[in-house]
Amino acid sequence: MRRVLVTGANGFIGQRLVDLLADKCELYLVDSAKCEKRKDCHWIGLDLTRDLRASLLPDKIEVVIHFAQSRNYRDFPNSALDIFGVNTVSTLRLLELSRQAKVKKFVLASSASVYGGGRKVFREGDLLAPPDDFYAVSKYSAELMARSYSAFMTVITFRFITVYGPGQQGMLIPNLINRVLKGNSIMISGVSGFRMNPIYVDDAVETVIRSLKLTETAVLNVGGTEALSILDMGRIIGTVLGKEAKFEFVHDEGARDLVGDISEMKRLLDFTPRVSFEEGVRKTVEGLSTEA
Repeated sequence: MRRVLVTGANGFIGQRLVDLLADKCELYLVDSAKCEKRKDCHWIGLDLTRDLRASLLPDKIEVVIHFAQSRNYRDFPNSALDIFGVNTVSTLRLLELSRQAKVKKFVLASSASVYGGGRKVFREGDLLAPPDDFYAVSKYSAELMARSYSAFMTVITFRFITVYGPGQQGMLIPNLINRVLKGNSIMISGVSGFRMNPIYVDDAVETVIRSLKLTETAVLNVGGTEALSILDMGRIIGTVLGKEAKFEFVHDEGARDLVGDISEMKRLLDFTPRVSFEEGVRKTVEGLSTEA
């Protein structure tokens, strides 16, 4: 079994990734909050912004999957140091430790927010200028550093586009579901709101698992097959819940789409997302029932 180090193992995507890799790899899981539930993995509880040093990491790691990100990513400028520390500085430290340890592959979780948004479908090579948003800057900076280290190891960078699923809280899709459930209006900018192509968490995790077979460095958009507006998503959620979604329209032409071209992901990973948005919402809602 190859040894794999996963940071952000307690995160929304990280937990599901660990579930699927636990019987395939020898896993070393890094998170600031140690989880005692898993007995089939090795846990390393540490703060990546302070404690990251070679003596704390195991020997003979072949793959590093770096999914840790600041929990305070929305709190700019108050949490600027934490955002940059976790998203960017810890990435550099981990890249350098990986180089010293002769790690073969480094998988980095980035975000489609680096594109900034607009009225086009974004391809990986379209990012010609740095983003304006601080969180996106921290992610893009990590990407640039990872690219520099591709001379020493294979580096796979994923630009995730609105990953959602059961158990997620405080993000766009669960927030929309909650608004429809409570009968609250969904705010729509312009005619239909901005568009994106969200991806269900199981499909997102599948792309990560398939990337472990890649031997070439790559930057990949990871999103679903459907480009949907906020209006589209609200209506689909209403259909799944059997409730009429309410909308409040606001005149705002500044809403920017975030639709990523996933053709390169499909080509390199030989994978097309399987879960439609309607099915994904249904699974997410079923998860709410289970939690209750």
